[in-house]
Amino acid sequence: MSKQLKRQHGFGVIEIVIIVAAIALLSVVGLVAYNSFQTDKNAGEAAKTSPKPEAKKPCSETASNGIFCSEDVGIKFTVPTVFKGKLVKADNYEIFHGPIDQHPGAKAGMSELVFSASISGTDNFTFSIAKEPLQSGYVGVYYALQNAYLDKESRVLSQVITPTNQYDSKTGITTETGEYTLGKPVPSLAIDGVRFYKMLNGDAGMRSSTYLAIIKDKVVKIELKHGAYMGDEANDPSTIDADVVFDEFDSMLKNLQVL
Repeated sequence: MSKQLKRQHGFGVIEIVIIVAAIALLSVVGLVAYNSFQTDKNAGEAAKTSPKPEAKKPCSETASNGIFCSEDVGIKFTVPTVFKGKLVKADNYEIFHGPIDQHPGAKAGMSELVFSASISGTDNFTFSIAKEPLQSGYVGVYYALQNAYLDKESRVLSQVITPTNQYDSKTGITTETGEYTLGKPVPSLAIDGVRFYKMLNGDAGMRSSTYLAIIKDKVVKIELKHGAYMGDEANDPSTIDADVVFDEFDSMLKNLQVL
């Protein structure tokens, strides 16, 4: 009898130990699950409250901050200080002027997109950026006082050698000798793998600096023009130093990016 009771008593202790161990195990599992839930909950709340990354702002095109950036034109650069905030979309204009054997004044094509800024009065400046269709023809700019002609196939901008006109004062007859031919390519430099042709011109008080490039199969022309005072230097009413403006314009190539 005593032995049976002892066996029953010993068996009860083992059951109790097992039950206690099971409860402890369940408590640990529950604690781990709770902590995991809290971690996921906190992460979700943090994701809701954390600031979303700002969307990339498109190019302004107005250069109000001094930077002209246009995905349509395909360039970004710093504009001369005097034109900060002045660039606006302008009317398109004739740019290509016929085949090489015709007078360069013949109209052959319109630009597609133009941005322009002007300063008038005692100082006369015009700053323009244009995107134009790619085709062969005179491009309305000059190199060494000669017309410049863009060949669509070679994509080379060249100086044009024009026929010589000889006037006979006795007969009043003008004789034309020679033909229109392409001369030397206009000097250029490469930026981001794109060739920019540079043309300078100055005549009778007018001064211009032009950069022309082919970007995304479009012609891009950036041009600065200045009409100088032609009177007595002592009476010059100009308030803006043109040399400074042109220096800034030329230095734009140091930071120009092709988009």
